[in-house]
Amino acid sequence: MVTADQGGHGTYLIGENQCANDAVTTFLKTGPRPEGDLTCVAEPA
Repeated sequence: MVTADQGGHGTYLIGENQCANDAVTTFLKTGPRPEGDLTCVAEPA
């Protein structure tokens, strides 16, 4: 599971959280999920 402390319901590509965007994009492009849960801290707006 990828959790982004960014507020709102969804963040992929519409949010500014690079950590979450990178994790999801990597999964969609290449298939492997992160090793265990990944928590991305909030990034300044």
